[in-house]
Amino acid sequence: MNLKLDHIVHFIDRHPAEAIDKLNQEGLKGYMGGRHPLWGTYNSVIYFNSSYIEFLAVEEAEIAASSDNPLIQQLIKGVKRGERIGQLCFRTEHIGKLQEQMASNGIKTVIHKGRRTRKDGKLIKWKMLFAEGGGRLPYPFFIEWEQKDEERFNDLRNTGILLPSQESHAVKTIKMLTENKSETAESWAKLLGGTSPVKQKTPGESLIVQAGGCRIDFSEPYSEETENIFSEYGETIWQVTYSPSLKENRIHIYGGIYQ
Repeated sequence: MNLKLDHIVHFIDRHPAEAIDKLNQEGLKGYMGGRHPLWGTYNSVIYFNSSYIEFLAVEEAEIAASSDNPLIQQLIKGVKRGERIGQLCFRTEHIGKLQEQMASNGIKTVIHKGRRTRKDGKLIKWKMLFAEGGGRLPYPFFIEWEQKDEERFNDLRNTGILLPSQESHAVKTIKMLTENKSETAESWAKLLGGTSPVKQKTPGESLIVQAGGCRIDFSEPYSEETENIFSEYGETIWQVTYSPSLKENRIHIYGGIYQ
């Protein structure tokens, strides 16, 4: 499949500029991304290495409520339980072929086109593929950008959005809490074309799937902290770690943890 982790979607119920201020307090630099008029949403972003975090919020409630984009419906539903890390997106250069491959495996999919105008006036276009299934922990979605990776990242560097100090940090591990780690890990591994789940001798004996250039850690609640998170949000992404670490201490921001 040749997938790469593209971005992490953090669902928030506030103006995305507030996330930028919060990141600044942690010594990190984020930017307003732009508006999605057709979906009634807007975002802010922070870039690291070859992926980024998107802080996504509803701007126009009526437009968002009528959108048939699965991500927007997940956002609306998700923030009702509280702000949190809500989705993962993997990048592909051949979204049509990916759709055909999933269809051959019996997975129903839908493609949505997206666009937004960046603050500097540049129009950004992309296609997104959503796969049905995943239960209470929705499957990740997939994206194909109109720009090729080299062109896109050079553009981000030249505009100062991707800073040298942040480009050195890459996502290492994405931690998930799920009701049935074996079932969830197996289904995600199949969807992503990743490695078969491997049990780790760690608290909670998590199952690890390598996919998209990072490690996805599936576990059931195993500590007071994870029990509390699971009780509040249900099945969810709860922590993202980077190599090297963003900071010595964990960054708690709007229901999510980054380090």
